[in-house]
Amino acid sequence: MANNAVITAGETSAFTGITSQLPTVSINGGGGTICNGSPVALTTTVTGEPAFAYVWTPTAGLSSSTVANPTASPATSTTYSVTVYDANGISATANAALITVIPSPTGVISGTTAICTGQSTSLTITVTGTGPWNGTLSNGAAFSGSTSPIILNVSPASTITYTIATLLDANCTALAADKTGSALITVNSLPAITGQPLSATKCAGESQIFSVTATGTSLTYQWRKGGVNISGATSSSYSIATATTGDAGSYDVVVSGTCAPSVTSSSVTLTINTLPAITGQPISATLCSGQSQTFNVTATGTALTYQWRKAGANISGATSSSYNIASVSTGDAATYDVVVSGTCLPSVTSETVSLSVNTTPTITAHPESQTVCSGTAINLSVSTSSNTGTTYQWKKNGIDINGATLSSYSISSPTSSDGGNYTVAITSCGTTVISNVAILSVGDGGNWLGVTTDWNDPQNWCGGVIPGSTTDVYRTSYKFKSLSCCFNDR
Repeated sequence: MANNAVITAGETSAFTGITSQLPTVSINGGGGTICNGSPVALTTTVTGEPAFAYVWTPTAGLSSSTVANPTASPATSTTYSVTVYDANGISATANAALITVIPSPTGVISGTTAICTGQSTSLTITVTGTGPWNGTLSNGAAFSGSTSPIILNVSPASTITYTIATLLDANCTALAADKTGSALITVNSLPAITGQPLSATKCAGESQIFSVTATGTSLTYQWRKGGVNISGATSSSYSIATATTGDAGSYDVVVSGTCAPSVTSSSVTLTINTLPAITGQPISATLCSGQSQTFNVTATGTALTYQWRKAGANISGATSSSYNIASVSTGDAATYDVVVSGTCLPSVTSETVSLSVNTTPTITAHPESQTVCSGTAINLSVSTSSNTGTTYQWKKNGIDINGATLSSYSISSPTSSDGGNYTVAITSCGTTVISNVAILSVGDGGNWLGVTTDWNDPQNWCGGVIPGSTTDVYRTSYKFKSLSCCFNDR
């Protein structure tokens, strides 16, 4: 095949045998005005020797630059042309009309903020293009406006992010890439109490926890007693580790948050019951048969009860703060105490006290007569039925002996002047009894002691001297004259 051969239309090539026929091409479509991103169909009508090859220029915005009928979506106003090559490589070119592209509108949404439940806020949509504009947000809310920016008030119930879903101006619809920005609206909830604190009754020393449950954003708590803030009590619960009577009162809690107003819980009551405690002990007593006795106890505590005991055993019906025996007898003599109980444990028991019951005195052993030598100590004693509070008064020849008030009476070094008749008066429970007379004889030589029955036994005589026939002899309650005189019973 010859290079650079020129074929004249209508002639037949000597080399190829091809009869030249110039191709023709025309473009249908194109021209007019479109929105940015809108498609325009370009179609060609071609004559000549097929098959044909197509080359479109410019290529920007074309679905293909090498097909007969591409789709054009130019971003800016554009005139497209196509060159067609027939089977012989002969070309023809055609220009389409100018496609005028109107820019699509743009929109930028802003307005990120935080609000409280029930409040509203403004979204700002800044738009370009030819007004008026209208569109929808991502939640379906519609907006419109004739000027930029467009202000839209919203009142979301919960946190939401707004974007532009659709945007149209007077001519075109915005492309996805031209709808930008976002507005995050954080909806903070108001404080609300969902679980109230509860009243409580505690014993002193026990622990107590008040609790509240609430909803809301960034909650804070302030517990109060009697309407006054409790220092440091700033959590959803308030604990009292060891309750005392000073903790009794009314309590509530103020719940605050990011949003106002604060809310205050119901007022609840803390009642502190006190443990039983004895403040006044019962007292021991000594009485005479027939007298009345009342044991008493004083105590503090909540809802006190009492149980008196005798020798550790409960006394039936003795359940008040005092216990009375109307007429005591020896059978009532014992130890007594009282157990004090209350709402709170433990119970407390009083001191143990005693009741002594005296009876009229009874002498069980009388004082005995004695004969002693001068200087020999003597002791006179009496025994009685055991009575607390019994008194004694020794007498000589019927006269009270000063200071002799015990159950025994002693003379450490008697002389003959101490001889005489001795008795003791015993008094108890208003009754006095007198002992038998005890005769005390005190002497020197010639004083019969009567250790044995032998007259000539020296131990029977004071000083160990056996009296002669001319010596007076003394024995308790008797005096024997000397044999030289006579024998008289004194």
